[in-house]
Amino acid sequence: MLTMAVSVGAGAGSAEADDAGGAGSAGSAGNGGNGGSARSADGAGSAGSAGSGGVAGNAGGHRHGELRVKRKRDIIIVALAGAAYVSSEFLKDQLTPGHCRWCAGNALDDGARDAVVWDKTSRANGLSNLTGYALLPGVALGLGGLAAAHDDRFGGWLDDAIVITGAAVVAGNLNQLTKFLAMRERPYQHALAPGDKSTSHDANLSFYSGHTTLAFSLAVGAGTVASIRGYRWRGLIWASGLTLAVATGYLRMAADKHYLTDVLVGAATGAGLGWGIPMLRRRCPGVTVAATPMQSGALVGVGMTF
Repeated sequence: MLTMAVSVGAGAGSAEADDAGGAGSAGSAGNGGNGGSARSADGAGSAGSAGSGGVAGNAGGHRHGELRVKRKRDIIIVALAGAAYVSSEFLKDQLTPGHCRWCAGNALDDGARDAVVWDKTSRANGLSNLTGYALLPGVALGLGGLAAAHDDRFGGWLDDAIVITGAAVVAGNLNQLTKFLAMRERPYQHALAPGDKSTSHDANLSFYSGHTTLAFSLAVGAGTVASIRGYRWRGLIWASGLTLAVATGYLRMAADKHYLTDVLVGAATGAGLGWGIPMLRRRCPGVTVAATPMQSGALVGVGMTF
């Protein structure tokens, strides 16, 4: 005779919690086999999984999700990827030719440039640095930390920060590689007469916008993590992050640093990675199966966690 008990719960906060939940389900099933009740084993297994994995809802009833993070390994990976990006910034003159490969304009980009470029492009450039490099990291990491603390879950903030930063670093390196390959002339460079053009290699790194890519990877990454976690301030994180990201993209065009298509591709790439990387790290709801086969009068408990 084979008795099986199945319990379904949200993913555990760690691999160890998963193991503990599986063991708890198996033990409960064993006791249920002695009493002949699969339902009691199911209830006990669910309770064990909830206790070890932290399956709970916040005040709004939203279930808490967890992220798969190995802190030491992931911090090293993110740090190395970040170092690669910083190195490429210092070595851009050695890694790129001194001329554009993509030099021609188009009607869409030229029309958008004429509509949004500011007279004082340096002011727009400074504001885009403020929103993209200061305010958005503050929202993604600072406000995210406050949201975790508000829900009495600040202990998981480091894992949140690792995942959000990882998405931004991946987005930054992909952007840098594409810039070096495309070598698109920036709008201000394209508008200059041939004899007046800048000799800076950065003048030909327009496609696609790095500021916008970073901004959307941080905004969407922080919002996605907050939604997975079930933070009550997740709406605030989404709203503030996306507002600053859109502002950053606009300011890059106003500063005459990027075309509309540069900004649109940067926004799409940053948002895609900001959503995709946390979702890949998400611990999916698990199914725990406990079986108690009767063999020659002996009772054996088997626990499995998916």
